[in-house]
Amino acid sequence: MPIVSRLPRQVPPLALLSLLLIAFCVVAAPASPLTPVAADADLLVGLKGAGAEATLRRELAAADAEVVSRNASLHLVVVRPRPGEAGRLMARLRRHPAVRYAEPDRERAITPLAAPSDPLYREGGQWNLDAVHAPEAWDLLPLGGSTVVAVLDTGLDYGHPEFRGQIARGGCSTALETCGTTIAGEEPRDVLGHGTHVAGIIGAATDNRIGIASVSGGRVSLLPIQVLTRRSGLVKVSTIVNAITYAVDQGARVINMSFGGACGERGSRAEQDALRYAAARDVVIVVAAGNDGGCREGRFPADDPNVIAVAATDRSDAAAPFTDTGPSVAIAAPGVRILSTIPVALGEYATASGTSMAAPHVAAAAALLFQVPGATKAKVEQWLLSTCDPIRIDVRCGGRLNLYRAVHLAVKGFDPAKEPPQPTPTPASATPTAAPSAAPATAAPQPTPTPEALPEELAPPEEPTSPAEEVLPEEASAGPHPEPAPHQALTR
Repeated sequence: MPIVSRLPRQVPPLALLSLLLIAFCVVAAPASPLTPVAADADLLVGLKGAGAEATLRRELAAADAEVVSRNASLHLVVVRPRPGEAGRLMARLRRHPAVRYAEPDRERAITPLAAPSDPLYREGGQWNLDAVHAPEAWDLLPLGGSTVVAVLDTGLDYGHPEFRGQIARGGCSTALETCGTTIAGEEPRDVLGHGTHVAGIIGAATDNRIGIASVSGGRVSLLPIQVLTRRSGLVKVSTIVNAITYAVDQGARVINMSFGGACGERGSRAEQDALRYAAARDVVIVVAAGNDGGCREGRFPADDPNVIAVAATDRSDAAAPFTDTGPSVAIAAPGVRILSTIPVALGEYATASGTSMAAPHVAAAAALLFQVPGATKAKVEQWLLSTCDPIRIDVRCGGRLNLYRAVHLAVKGFDPAKEPPQPTPTPASATPTAAPSAAPATAAPQPTPTPEALPEELAPPEEPTSPAEEVLPEEASAGPHPEPAPHQALTR
């Protein structure tokens, strides 16, 4: 691990308090059939197939409504009703034979929760890399690997020296609707700081004689997708959904989402579709568990079966006082006073705490594991969750990420913390001797199948769509791990 060779500039205190990093929490009301629909809300309408939109045209024309955007990957359209008619139109669309669901395109409120803990860099401050044994893991993998990791967040400071050569083509802003367009200057510039901090933990350049090292050792390509631009924190569900499917379609193998809903909030149908779409295409989705410190009811997306939710630990391997834990949280990782990058205008480097900082450790680990020949989503998750270092924290794997153990298991076939497999001795006599049976290996947590089938175009082609109340698009199929998350989005 390279020694950081320079100190960052002093960070202006006011800038830190108002802009910097930032655990974010969603305060939107839980989506429920009983929740009133705003009279002027746009509607998210899930369709039953690629040609279903054509059958809606007469219905929409009669209601003086229009389709304002489309997500072809999910067979999803955003419909803008006539003012005051959202509730009535939604009820009509739900009865239409070509419609799987119709729901409001609600806005989630993502707002800063707290200022970061320690804004100045101190030499030797990257305790988190040693805690997860990242440098030892790097030595087990050949140089030159680069997995695409999508960071759905507040954007990225493209001018930061730590990201030279680390950014994949295609970064954009679903918040500003530049994804998939040729709009000049579409790079998702980060003015809030959270996304730059998260991206630095995952993939800052390493061994470049400046600044910090990242958990991946720099062996990733970062795909920044901006979902938040406003200090008010209001983010439409369609913005998040479009970011997920765009990341998958751009070739990301890992998606990091350091944000979530309020305690007890469930995801919309469109968000669930998007996560199933990603899981069906062998993409690992890592999310922050949340910073409530006591939410046991779960929250979206941490309680979705297609994601890995991550709790936070401190330098002494104790659960962070703010972290959410519980049966739907899969694993823990360092999340207290984590040194990483921030926009150059704010000082280049700072420390921050939160499950937002823990999640990118696991995202980076998944990215490295995808560089092992034959790696799949299921294998990556099994390698991660079967090699945790046991500590006192209530998460499904029973402990904290150990990147070295996970990579060792993937590359060499056994966990170095356990007894290595012994070769079967050759019998000395002609009479064959029964070899002692090996102790059964501990089974890794298995993904929980999603009960609902996907529309025909969203499910994996080799798996037939099972009958269900409604069909989802063919790539949104079942995935793993339910995880409870707390009241936090872009959790700091």
